Amino acid sequence: MCATDARQWSRARRIGREIARCRAEGLVVSRIPGASHCASEGGVIRDEIARRFPHLPVTEIEVPPVADACFPTLRTRIEAMVEIARERRNHALRRH
Repeated sequence: MCATDARQWSRARRIGREIARCRAEGLVVSRIPGASHCASEGGVIRDEIARRFPHLPVTEIEVPPVADACFPTLRTRIEAMVEIARERRNHALRRH
């Protein structure tokens, strides 16, 4: 494993610890085109989180440096992920 891969997995594990600590109900992974660390890191984070938290909704978005034109699409994707998290919470509350 190269140093870059090790850093990506380390960051993914750190995010997993934060998810557990904060009891997160969803994760948004954002990638910035052209950023050197973003080419594969989003996939590493997504895979690690899916392995550790298989029922956690995760969405991966690409955020261009100037995101004004993409805002409506980004908003829709994030709102959809939040709705999934809310439904899961409500479903869990109804079971208890």
